[in-house]
Amino acid sequence: MKGHKRFRSGAWRLAVFAGVDPATGRKQYLFETVRSPNNRMGAKAADLRLAQLIAAVEEGRAPVARPLPKADVLTLRELAGALAEREPAAPGSAQRAVDRLVTEDGQDPRGQLPGLHPSDPW
Repeated sequence: MKGHKRFRSGAWRLAVFAGVDPATGRKQYLFETVRSPNNRMGAKAADLRLAQLIAAVEEGRAPVARPLPKADVLTLRELAGALAEREPAAPGSAQRAVDRLVTEDGQDPRGQLPGLHPSDPW
């Protein structure tokens, strides 16, 4: 089984060859990032995880994905309301921020906030 590690951009990057896709004939790899320093202990941590990935591929089982940390996601309206409660010195400043982000037809120019309109009540 092929696998390798390298330290790049402050973390160890692991790659393990997982076989060839029968439908397309392309090589498939499993990639993972281990955040540990570029020293002997960090290299050992990366080697340990690399060995786990290689063993998982050889046994034919999918490696256990680590759960991503859950982030508190606020809508634009909730964020603006929280800012307005926190700093009421400039009335309407949160509304002006929404007006800058949302176009007249209610669409975010970057496509991230559909359905908001600048005239929506707070």
